[in-house]
Amino acid sequence: MSDIYVCEHDPNKGLKIKVKRVDPLTIQKVTQSVKMPERPTYKAKTITGAIEEHPIMDMETAEQVDNGINLLTHYNERLQSAQSEQNSKVTNALFFYGADFELPGGDWEEEDEFFGLIVPQKLKFKKAYYLSNHLAAEDLVNLISKIMEKTGVGEDIIRQAEETFRSAIQDRDGESELGRTKESTIPRENSLA
Repeated sequence: MSDIYVCEHDPNKGLKIKVKRVDPLTIQKVTQSVKMPERPTYKAKTITGAIEEHPIMDMETAEQVDNGINLLTHYNERLQSAQSEQNSKVTNALFFYGADFELPGGDWEEEDEFFGLIVPQKLKFKKAYYLSNHLAAEDLVNLISKIMEKTGVGEDIIRQAEETFRSAIQDRDGESELGRTKESTIPRENSLA
């Protein structure tokens, strides 16, 4: 595998990015930094009279539990939010530690700030921010795959991750007609791990 990824799509066609191995322990720490919500439970009395606690696993069970639908709905919303945060942090870590390149010139910083985006000042954060916010969707997915491959992640996991990232990128690119208008999740000055 080549250590250089060359962007194939505008606006960064030809941009060369050196792909580096990311320590899997770092990825694990970043993943674990997001606390996943606990699944709601309900208590049931058994035939012997003992009280047992069971998780609410599906809507069918939730319908049979007092306030179960509300509990499961709230849990699913928190779970989706936590998974989104986790995906964002892992992506940022992959870019922060696994990609090196020369930032392109031009007015992209001023344009982003004009649209209310916060561009990090430290170079390494700025590079991760740039990749997250300025690569074409296919280049973004391909770069993430190359970094994961360089890191030693198995093909099945890479394929699953590609689908997750494609979905997240579609969400990112569909935020407004002007593109990416949400504040970046790349920290301004803090460490990612």
